[in-house]
Amino acid sequence: MTSETSYILTPTAFCNPGKAQDLANTLEQGLMVRAACAPNIRRGLVEIFSEIADNAAEHGASPAGAHAHVRFMLRRKGHAFDVVIVDSGPGIRENLARNPGLNVPERDAEAILLGTRELVSGTGDPTRGLGLWMTATAMRFPGRQLLIHSGSGLLVMYGDTEPEVRQVEHRQGVVIRLTVPFWPAAGHPRINGP
Repeated sequence: MTSETSYILTPTAFCNPGKAQDLANTLEQGLMVRAACAPNIRRGLVEIFSEIADNAAEHGASPAGAHAHVRFMLRRKGHAFDVVIVDSGPGIRENLARNPGLNVPERDAEAILLGTRELVSGTGDPTRGLGLWMTATAMRFPGRQLLIHSGSGLLVMYGDTEPEVRQVEHRQGVVIRLTVPFWPAAGHPRINGP
């Protein structure tokens, strides 16, 4: 079997939470039509996508908006979804720094790690700060990978291992990439095109 890639959600620009929710609905519909994976994997993938896309629309506000795509990858070692959401906003550290009650690290890498903790947000609202935490928690399963690049920081997490953070070349905004492996639903060894 050779490697094969197809888009479940083609590269799309969006600029507000309403459009982010529309994309999550489109993703869910595309997964259901293709009967690509078990319902629990589908729901989880859509929830994670929705959280990240909503964050990108809300916190990554910039004239360029945000961009997202979801690919299905059929590989020799198993199937996987590859989710990428990118924005060109101020980044995680600057968003967290808006909260005067939060001691935000100077380095972007440590700020990303802080942002993945429960109820940590730039708003100061004690009911906010769940998006990155939920995403990091959902990615703590074998075979899953999480990458968050913001400013000059990079967080990489493989399954249930502790996240690694390091300083890298600076980029404007935030890139989040998730890889979620799965086994196809019975009778559906591959996903057909749109």
